[in-house]
Amino acid sequence: MAIASALIIVSCDKRSIKPSDNIVTKNYYFNKISDITAASKYITVYYSQQKHTSVKAEGPSNMVDALHIKSDALNRLIIEIENSDKFDVIYKSQSVKVWITAPYVQRIEAMAGASVIVPDSINIPKSLDIRAYSASSIKLSDVRTSRLSVSAYQQSEISIGNIHATSLKTESYTDAYISIAGKNIDTKKHTTRGYR
Repeated sequence: MAIASALIIVSCDKRSIKPSDNIVTKNYYFNKISDITAASKYITVYYSQQKHTSVKAEGPSNMVDALHIKSDALNRLIIEIENSDKFDVIYKSQSVKVWITAPYVQRIEAMAGASVIVPDSINIPKSLDIRAYSASSIKLSDVRTSRLSVSAYQQSEISIGNIHATSLKTESYTDAYISIAGKNIDTKKHTTRGYR
C-alpha cells in the first residue's frame, strides 16, 4: 500500500505548465547564420533567404522565456525550449514561431517534433543538407543548389516542392518520408545526378 501511494505521489508530481495567454515578440541578434537547427517540439521555424540576418520569436510569454536561441563558433543556430515537455500545449496557436532571415544556410535541421518551413524559393550556391529526426517536419517550396542531401529518420517528414540540383542524395529510415514534387521517394538510399 505504501509503494502504491508513493507511485501516485510521484506520478502526480509531474506538473504541466499552461502556455500564457500573453503573446510576446522578442528579437535576437546574430552576425551570421550558417545552419539552422530547431530542436524542440512546439517550435515552428520560418526561414527566408534575404541579404540581412535577423531572428524574431513570437509566442506565449512563458514559452518565449523558456526559449533558447544560441549560435556556436561555426555560426550554427540552435533553437530549443527548455523543458518543452512540461508545457501543456493544446492548440497550435500556443506554440512558438521563429522567423529567420539570412543570405544562405548550409544545413536545415529539425528534431524532437519541431517544424521548419521555407515558404519561398532559396538559391544556395554550393550545397544544402536537410535533415529531420524524431517526428519532425521540414517543408520547402523551391530549392536551387549544386548538391542537395535530404535525410529523414524516426517518423519524420520532409516535403520539397521543386528541386534544381546537379546531384540529389536522399535517405529515409524508420517510418520516415521524403516527398519531392508531391511524389514519395520510396527508397532507403537514393542518389540522382542532375535532378530538375
